[in-house]
Amino acid sequence: MANGSVFHDIEDGPDAEALVVDHGTGGGKTMLLNGVLWLVVTYGGSVFIASEISADDNAWTFYFRFFWWLLPIFGGMIVYGLLRQFGVIGGRAGMAIDRRGIWWRETARDTLLRVPWTEIKNIAAQTASTEHTTPNVRLWLTGPGAVRRCPGLAEARGRMTVHDANERPFVDLPGGIKQDKLRAEIERHAPGIPWDTRWGVWKAGD
Repeated sequence: MANGSVFHDIEDGPDAEALVVDHGTGGGKTMLLNGVLWLVVTYGGSVFIASEISADDNAWTFYFRFFWWLLPIFGGMIVYGLLRQFGVIGGRAGMAIDRRGIWWRETARDTLLRVPWTEIKNIAAQTASTEHTTPNVRLWLTGPGAVRRCPGLAEARGRMTVHDANERPFVDLPGGIKQDKLRAEIERHAPGIPWDTRWGVWKAGD
């Protein structure tokens, strides 16, 4: 794997030509966007007030003091979000799809797993608003014992959600990959696995 991939240091990891989706770290993008949004709103409000209030008005002085008090908070949110998004803090996470199945790695939780194509019975996807929208995708496994047969899946922690209850185990994939690309990769490597958007298949597996 390329050095920039979260799988680059795994000896027997995904193939070199695998599709790899970098998930960054949980919460990084949200924190970054919130920081930028509030910074823009606050700065925009200060410009508006500056144009409406006299500089010797007490309200003008109070608002600008308030803005400068908030600036380190919003700046800190932006820096923290950037550091998490690029894995400097909080570790990194990513998914890969290759000829052997679907991989997931989350360094902060020491999670590495693979769901082989042979253990996937069918795939259910909640209908997305457009073909370019990230869908909710569920892998229905072949039956009892399938979770234990998938390397690392039984010990999975973090954003790869595993349900090993009753006779119908399934795995909910994290988001972060567009629907058309995800489906194309799955059909390229495992064309025999059905992809279904019916609600009944999402809830019950068939």
